[in-house]
Amino acid sequence: MRDGIPQKKQRHLISDASEIDQTDTEAEKVFSFAHGYLPSALVQATLPHKKPDLPPGAFYQRQNGKFTLTISPTSPRFGIPYGTVPRLLLAWISTEVLNTRQRVLSLGECQAKFLEKLSLNNDGRDIPRFREQSLRLFNSVISIENSDLRHGEQSRRLLVSDQSFVLWQPQQADANAIWTGEVELSQNFFDEILTTPVPFNLNIYRSLRSPLAMDVYCWLSYRIFLLNRSGKPFVFIPWRGLQMQFGSGYADIYSFKTNFIKQLRVVLNYYEEAREAVEDDKQKRCLKLYPCALHIPQKPKTNKKVELIVRRGSFL
Repeated sequence: MRDGIPQKKQRHLISDASEIDQTDTEAEKVFSFAHGYLPSALVQATLPHKKPDLPPGAFYQRQNGKFTLTISPTSPRFGIPYGTVPRLLLAWISTEVLNTRQRVLSLGECQAKFLEKLSLNNDGRDIPRFREQSLRLFNSVISIENSDLRHGEQSRRLLVSDQSFVLWQPQQADANAIWTGEVELSQNFFDEILTTPVPFNLNIYRSLRSPLAMDVYCWLSYRIFLLNRSGKPFVFIPWRGLQMQFGSGYADIYSFKTNFIKQLRVVLNYYEEAREAVEDDKQKRCLKLYPCALHIPQKPKTNKKVELIVRRGSFL
């Protein structure tokens, strides 16, 4: 990293990054089931990193310039989704939609295998976490608002799932436990995924574990793409703006910046091309980004299925 953000390598992270890189063939770097997706709205502004300190039934909101993300529970019983689990679940949902083009998604018949897909353990800790966070997520409405003086106010409401049915044993750690589950996405959320997918390496995303690191990884990949496309030599991003976008639950700007930089260092162990493209400009109190190589290649090679996805997506 440039000026003021020294690179401090951590052995286990470098080992993970090296192992992940070795598993990606040239074809996989263009398109692979190991590649994941999220709708851009959930990259521009993010879910809470920890349980938000909100009264039952209250909504949660993040802002990124003229873009506002609001998450509202449909019932005070459930509350706002937070942490790693809903991020992993949303990445699985979005990736399945891009790969299958189906609005009704099957979770399969084996609890252990599905949890393994999310990098969760089939035990008494992760099963209740998954159940709680999936109920929070499937009983939430995501509202997206864009304020533009030229085009007026634009907004849309996205119910993640019209209906979901999951039968599980919350305390059952039997690897062969039979369960049944499927999620029927709302048409609006299904369309949102198809029209605004942001791609990333799903293996890296799952290995990061920290909700903030997961958000920083997707955001950095997306912003580098936008910067490269703009043709600008660099862009300044104010720290206070980043706090509004990511910073739920941090005491002050100093606490947020400290945590953001810590997780950014972790991310750069995986996204090595961006190490010299990020600078902490203390004078301007901004994060400064420079163009660099994309983490996910922009153009597919020969696969016709890939060409279809690229044409329908907005990121690639």
